[in-house]
Amino acid sequence: MFASDRDLLVLEPSLFTRVAWVGQRLVRGTGAVTGTTLAATEQDVGFEDAGVTPGMVVLAGGVPMEVIAVTAQSTLEVSRVRADPSSPARRPPPQTGAAFEIATFGPQLADVHRRLLTMVGMEGADEPSIVNAGELWRLEALGALHLIWAGASASGGEHAREAERAEWYRLRFDQERRRARAEIDTDADGVADAARSFSSVAMVRA
Repeated sequence: MFASDRDLLVLEPSLFTRVAWVGQRLVRGTGAVTGTTLAATEQDVGFEDAGVTPGMVVLAGGVPMEVIAVTAQSTLEVSRVRADPSSPARRPPPQTGAAFEIATFGPQLADVHRRLLTMVGMEGADEPSIVNAGELWRLEALGALHLIWAGASASGGEHAREAERAEWYRLRFDQERRRARAEIDTDADGVADAARSFSSVAMVRA
């Protein structure tokens, strides 16, 4: 995929404190944050067993943090959100006995990812030929945020704040879609020799 949970956090800092679905929660427990390490003292499932991966977000003591690495079943390397995922880790506030949980919006990101590949006439097997994948994270994240807020508004009525947020992200997604281009390497030489625009595909909650 082009984007991850931490990219959603960059665009919507309050997302993981405002929206959470039990069906997409991977692990919860209590632990301590020291430096850039979160060590669980109690958890319902190990991080590795739960499928936690770098780029996800852990909410500990109400503070969202990036997961940089899973170092063991009960420990993570974490960071305060960074503007650039390649930047050094930023130490989050130290905590002890903090309740934490990791939920993912991976299903929404995967849905938008599939749609984006369809827009440029590509199948999943062709994805490595997109040489500017790192530039497409914002497009994918905006589409996922639209789906997330649309889902959150389902029980709130047409004029709920969540519905307004969903529409705002739909418009931002459409603006970014018109600007973005997928640069394609058609002859496997590592150099882009074609560019494809993202044709219009309606973004609606499944």
